[in-house]
This record gives sequence, C-alpha cells and structure tokens, in this order.
Amino acid sequence: MKGACQWTKDGFGLGTDPNLPGFPRFSMDEDKPGDCHLNIFPVLPEDEGLYECQVGAVPGMAAIKSDTAKVTVIAPPGQPYIKQAKVTDTLEVLEGEEVVLDCETHGAKPAAEIQWTDQDGKVIMSNLLETVTKLGKTKTFKTVSTLKMTPKSKMSITCSAFSDAFKEPRNSRKLTIQLKYKPKLSLNVTNENIKEGMTLVVKCASEAYPSNVTYNWFINDDEMMEHSDTFTIENVSKDMNNAVLRCEADNSVGKSETSTILNVEFIPKILTHPTSEIAKYGDEVTLTCLAEGNPEPNYVWVKGKSQELVGVSQNITLTATDDTEDEYTCKVFVEGHKLLISETATLRIMRKPNIFTETVKYAKIGDDVILQCRVESLSNNTKVTWTKNNEPIDREHVKHKILHTDGLYQFASDLIIYNIEERDFTNYGCFSSNEVGTDYKVFPLEEEEESDYVTIAITINTIVGIIILVFLLIYHNKKKRSANRAELPTVQRQVLPPIYRGNDPSVFNELLLDKGMHEEYLHISKEYFDNNKVEKVKDLRIV
Repeated sequence: MKGACQWTKDGFGLGTDPNLPGFPRFSMDEDKPGDCHLNIFPVLPEDEGLYECQVGAVPGMAAIKSDTAKVTVIAPPGQPYIKQAKVTDTLEVLEGEEVVLDCETHGAKPAAEIQWTDQDGKVIMSNLLETVTKLGKTKTFKTVSTLKMTPKSKMSITCSAFSDAFKEPRNSRKLTIQLKYKPKLSLNVTNENIKEGMTLVVKCASEAYPSNVTYNWFINDDEMMEHSDTFTIENVSKDMNNAVLRCEADNSVGKSETSTILNVEFIPKILTHPTSEIAKYGDEVTLTCLAEGNPEPNYVWVKGKSQELVGVSQNITLTATDDTEDEYTCKVFVEGHKLLISETATLRIMRKPNIFTETVKYAKIGDDVILQCRVESLSNNTKVTWTKNNEPIDREHVKHKILHTDGLYQFASDLIIYNIEERDFTNYGCFSSNEVGTDYKVFPLEEEEESDYVTIAITINTIVGIIILVFLLIYHNKKKRSANRAELPTVQRQVLPPIYRGNDPSVFNELLLDKGMHEEYLHISKEYFDNNKVEKVKDLRIV
C-alpha cells in the first residue's frame, strides 16, 4: 500500500499516525505491508458509529476508501444503588410517614429496567415512577426508579437492574426501613376483683422504638410519684371506685397513654336523704335518695305508717294531693349488705294563710295599745297587712308602728297605736296572703270602762307593803354578811331606751308597766307560740 492510511469515525478523520494521538484507546496496526487495522480497546458504548478506512492518493494512483462499517456497542446496567442507602443500610422513618426511595443505574445500553422487592422476595408493583435518560457523550442510558410507600412495620427492600440484552439482574445493597413510633401501651391489672382495703398492682406494658421509654402514672389527672412500668396502690379506698388510672409513656418520637376505670367494691352508705317538700295542690314534687355502694344500690320507697310501696327508683315523683300528703321513707338494698333506711321526708300541701287575732281589744283614751295578729302559712312569700275600717294603715304615720316577726311557717305582726283618741276606737283588720290565697280577720278596739278606785288603791298598797317587806329582809341579810366579807363593788348597768318610743322611755314604761299590758302581751305571745310549736325565728323586721 503506497498511500497514507487513515480511519474515519462518522466522517471524522482520526489521523494517519499509527498511535492516533488524542484517542488513547485507538491504534492502527500496520505491521504487515498493506495492512491498516484499527484496534479499539477497551470498547465503550461511545465508540459506536460508522467507520471507514481511507488510503491517500499517490502518483499514478487515486485515493481509495473502504466500505462503511457500522459498529454497535451494548453495555450491561451498572451496579444499581438506592440513593437513601448511600450512608447507612438502615433508614429510620416515623410511623405513618410516607417514604420516597430512589434506585439508580448508569451505563446500560440498551436502557435498563429496575425492579423493587421486599424481604420476602415479593415484587413491589405500585406507586412507581421510572425515568430513562440518554447520556449524550457516552451514548448510554441512566435509569431512575422512584418508589413511594408508607411502611406498616419494619421491613427490608432491594432494587435490581436488567435489560433486554442482559437478562441477569444486578442487585443493590439491602436497605432496612425501621419504623420509629411512640409507645404502644396496655394495662395489666393483677386483681380482677378489687375490694376496699386490698393492695392493687398494675403493669403498663409498652412496645416502642426507640425503646428508651419514660413512664408517668395518674389517678384522676393527679400525677403520682411513680416512674416505672409498675404501679402499686396499697390499702385501696372506696374513693378509688370509678377513678381513672392512667399510664403515660413517652420516647423521642412522642407520648402515648392508656387508662382504665377502677371498680372497687365497698360497703354502702346513704349520702343524700330525702327532704321534706311543700307544694301547691296539683304540683309535681320529686323526692331524692342517693346512696353510694358497689355493687350498685337498689332503692325502694314506702309511704306512711302502713309502709305502702310507692316506688323502686332513686327518685320518686309525686303529684301533691290529699292522698299523697304523707311521710315517705327510702330503703336501700345492696347485695351482701344490710338494709339501709333513710330519714323520713314529708310532703305538705301549701294552703291559704290562717289568721289568729283577739276577739276584741280594750284600751283607754291616752293609752298606747298593742294589737296582735298571728298567721300560719307554709309559704315564705306570706304577707301581713293591717287595716283600719277596711283601709290599709299608713306605715309611715307617726300614730302607728308595725312590728313583724317571721318564724318557721309562723308569722307575727303587732300594730302599736300611740296615745289613743276617741276616733281610734273602731274596727281593725289583719290581712294575710300567699301564693295560694288570702285570709282576713277584723276585730274592734273598744274603750275600757273605769275601774273601782278603792279596789285599785287596796291592791297597790298591798303590793307596796310586800315590796317593802322584801327589801327589809334583803337588807337584814346583807348586814349580817357584811361583817364576814368585804363589800362588793357596785355594778352599774346602762339601760337602753325601748324600741317603741326612741329615747323617751316614759310612754313605754306607762304602756308596759303602769298599764299592765306587758304581762298581757307576753301571755298572749307565749300561749300562741306554745300552741303552734314555733321552732325558730327567721327574721325580725320593724316596719
């Protein structure tokens, strides 16, 4: 071969120097005359193309070239790898968190396919996205497969790459997915039947990752001084019945809790006794009886002396009538314990007020007189009003003063008339009302006839004589004792002015002492309150 030999690739001349500078993997073999072989080692996918051998012209011979030779290069997929496993073979993710994994392989020609498998060899087919990119310089392909998943438990996963030309897959390193989750708890109570006074042991079982767990115990949201997985309650009290026992456990991921309601058996006791009620005729009234105990108490209601059964629940609702106006008792039954009986409650029907007054009242001109009115009523809204000749008496009038005293269902009202005049001798009325009705009683104030002055004088002299005799006896006894002991200091008492006449006691003294009205007033009040069994005075108000 006379001319210079040169190879071209895709129409680009590689040069005539047998060492082909600039193409380190290429060389020309011209050891034998007439030979011009192109050697490529190692062959890479980028060497793929159209090759021609050309011989340059020499005198007497034109340049020649060979037929075009097409070189096709195939390459196996590169070693696949999971990007998230470059640093570690274990990937920790939070429970419930979505995981995105990428498996990548380079250098394949034709392009590679990627397949995912779990620790059981099961192929994962869903939530995959595969992209193939041709690398221009190397003429190979890069394949990336993206897997999205939400692991339910700890698992291992691998990816593999293969192509049509290279069926045998190449596998990546195994990646372990470790779920990080807060503690999963359960309470184990050692005693099935909890009785008052016993010792209770409760264990809080936990499964968690990371497994470093801290415990806290609570009873009805009150934190206990216990931080292990076991909680002991000594001498369980009845107050623990229906208490919420809660265990909290936390790790670096989060906090969990579990709870149970304690069922403590204990001796029954009545907490709320039924209370007496006052109601209008036809109204509904509910009597309540509340007992504590475990097992749950059962209730029975009985009425009156006959112990008639009228209810079997905690509450009993009655309609106020003559038939239901009676005494009621609640009986409590608890299995394995003695019968409990409540206090008695009475249902009373509210009726209109009942007024008691004097039939007639006597006084003299110039006297101060007290007119009394007593009222029986079961209503706290009972009102009492005085009238004169059926006209309400003006409370602000200086001629009159009205004193009201409220007791337990007993009401007293006294009308004081100062300095009686002729026109004051007339009819006076006491009017009372409540929610149910009214009552009205009228009685006259009449002039008192003159007394026998001789009788009065004898009576006064007799009283004065008795008083003098008493003082003489007292003086004689004191004189005998004065020789044996020192004289005691005199104690002075300040006498407060009476409430009726401000700071002037003269009229009050005349009214209650000189006229004998004080004894009469006290006698009537005592007789009234004794007959009606007054239990207490609620309020004293001066009108």
